[in-house]
Amino acid sequence: MSAADADVANSPQVVAAIWVAGGAAFIGLVNVVVTIHQGFLTRRATSKREDRGQWWNRFIWAAEHVDGNDSEFKELGATVLRSLATVDWIEDSDKELIDAILEDVTDEVSDEDVEEAQNG
Repeated sequence: MSAADADVANSPQVVAAIWVAGGAAFIGLVNVVVTIHQGFLTRRATSKREDRGQWWNRFIWAAEHVDGNDSEFKELGATVLRSLATVDWIEDSDKELIDAILEDVTDEVSDEDVEEAQNG
């Protein structure tokens, strides 16, 4: 290898091209990581939306049956509502709604009512 060849490899243009290529590779890697992460977030949001939709359908079914004339379906509806109230991701307002329905229809007392009466 001649001295001229060694100088070309260490020339500022070659060094700059190596840095630019390294930067482009890094940016590409970051883009891949961001794309994978956003795909994960999208799948999780879609799953949560589907879970919420299914929960709501079950809630409607149970609320309709808990107030019906058939005592078997009434008990089943109340059982389903109690089960729906235990889901960890539902809102407090959903739990309050379920408690209100169960109190009104089945004359059950919620934990909050018991706590209120004790502190009263």
